[in-house]
Amino acid sequence: MNKKIKKKPKANLNPRSKKQPRLDPSIPTSSLQLKPSWKFESIDIKGPWGWGDINREDLLSKVLKRIIAFESMKWHEILNKKNHEIKISKITVQARKRLEKLRLDDIESLVSLTIEGPIRIWGIKVHNYFKVLWWDPLHKVYQNPKKHT
Repeated sequence: MNKKIKKKPKANLNPRSKKQPRLDPSIPTSSLQLKPSWKFESIDIKGPWGWGDINREDLLSKVLKRIIAFESMKWHEILNKKNHEIKISKITVQARKRLEKLRLDDIESLVSLTIEGPIRIWGIKVHNYFKVLWWDPLHKVYQNPKKHT
């Protein structure tokens, strides 16, 4: 008689493990701890703040120079009084209408980066990416309300 005995493994109902996953300290937990990367998929060429209106001198000596400087910084160092997020509800009506035309009216805010004096570039910050949108040499996308009026 050759009987085969089926063995069943025994398992502890509540296995205990002393191992806990740890975060790698070299991996940032916030996009503010990362350096910016630039994306040009949303760039507006023809609108009122279109990049088609920028001259070569401004592009090379002002915009690219400033963008290169930003690349050595982290987002928490970039975002300050001069470079900041602005809610869509605070930008001009013309700018909101342009976002609708570009089918970008579902975003909550834009980021304004100061290039020099009143010159701004506008974009959408997604994680550490800055999606370049507008060239605003006269600071017309957002009109800062005058104080004490």
